[in-house]
Parts: sequence; structure tokens; C-alpha cells
Amino acid sequence: MLDDGTGQVAPALAGLLENLVSMPEPTLCRNWLRNNAHARDYLRDLARGEIPLTHEALLDLPSWRNAVHLCDLLMAVDALPSADRQILLFERWYRSQVKAVGDPQHAQALRQFTTWRLLPRMRSRAARQFLTSGTRNAAAHEFTKSRQYLAWLAGRGRCLQESTQADIDARYATATDPGAARSFFSGPSPSAA
Repeated sequence: MLDDGTGQVAPALAGLLENLVSMPEPTLCRNWLRNNAHARDYLRDLARGEIPLTHEALLDLPSWRNAVHLCDLLMAVDALPSADRQILLFERWYRSQVKAVGDPQHAQALRQFTTWRLLPRMRSRAARQFLTSGTRNAAAHEFTKSRQYLAWLAGRGRCLQESTQADIDARYATATDPGAARSFFSGPSPSAA
């Protein structure tokens, strides 16, 4: 499974192989691989270089639970740089959300908001403590409310560049949770500058 195509274990995955074969309960690993075609395929494709050995490539795979578990295993043996699991899950989720946005200007605004506001805030917090799913969910909520504002604005026949304080006030007056989109309007995070 970890053969790089030359009959040898891919060098970047040697530590993973060592960890897998030296598990205290090897039947757990064997069962995981036997019963999980995605895990087998992902390991094989990583070894052959068909999947790049990066967090981004792994988290774009269809079976995200397997991909996250594999990221955890690869981080444990330093085959991937250490990263906070909640940030990885948020990044995967947000990329799928942006792909679903039909308006290219809205997609760009949401990417910029996430890159310059949400992710720096999450990374800053992760530097101090482990993030919880609540932190990830709060960032996803802000993203969703910002996306809803853009859709609401488009429904009024206005684009983001034409948005005025009156638009923001009208949205605040009608939204069920208007404060969630507040950071969308406040510009880049000071830590991102």
C-alpha cells in the first residue's frame, strides 16, 4: 500500500509505516485498512505521488473523515506540518462553500474575508490554546451570515461595491442574527496586516 512504484516504501511515509506496524493493538490498524477502501486508496495514492502530501490535498478528498484521520497520523510522524484540526476542518468546509457561490465577486469577497479575518483570528487563538468545534462553528456562522448578506444584497439588485450604510442598516433591521456578519464589514484583522 505504501509502495512508491519502485518496490520501496515512499520515503516520506516511512515514519507512518513504522507507527502503523508498531501500534499496541495491530488489529485496529488492520481492521481500519481492511474495512476502509478510502484509507487504502489514499495511502496508495500518497505513496505514488498521485495525492500531494499536503493538508490541502488531503482535505479536498471526498472522504473527509478518513482524510482528517490520515492528516492526524501524518502529523504525528512529522510527514505533515502540525496544524490545528479545527482550522483544517474549517478550511475544508469554507472552500466547499465558496465553490457553491455563483457570483464570482461574492466568492472573492468571501475568500478575502476568510483569509484576512476569520483564519487569522482562528490561528491566533490556536497559538494560545487548542481550538474546539465551537470555535470552528462560530467562524462558520460568521461566514454563513456574511454569505447571506451578499445574497440579500443581490436580491435588492445591488452589488457589494454599491453597498451603503443604509443597506447594512436595513439588513440589521431584518436579520435574525445581524451581529454575526459584523466582522465582514469591519475590514481586515489587525493581526493580518
